[in-house]
Amino acid sequence: MSLLAASLLTGCASLETANTPSPFSGDYLTLSEVDVKPVAITQVAPAYPPDLQRAHFGGTVMISILVDERGRVIGAEIDGKENQSADAEFGAAALAAVRQWRFKPGLKDGVPVKVAVTIPIVFGGS
Repeated sequence: MSLLAASLLTGCASLETANTPSPFSGDYLTLSEVDVKPVAITQVAPAYPPDLQRAHFGGTVMISILVDERGRVIGAEIDGKENQSADAEFGAAALAAVRQWRFKPGLKDGVPVKVAVTIPIVFGGS
């Protein structure tokens, strides 16, 4: 029952570095602009939709998040470009979980900053 990819449990190694457009507005940096990437310190596993789990259906949902200077998730959206075939129930479960995550904030010149990142949430098929 692997809900998250093993790499998610190791922190910043799980953050995507692709330069995809962010759904967020305002002042924030991307991963390529920070000196230190945010690191997940509290991760809530998403609830596996029961019907999909019984059917042994799995998938990956890419979630774009905005992490503030205190390490809180202040914005989260499904990356529509990456998730055209992902089940909507997986997306809802992934969003609900990721909004509860906490991070060690990203740093630029030693100062905590808002950072937009993309995180894969994996639902296993077994």
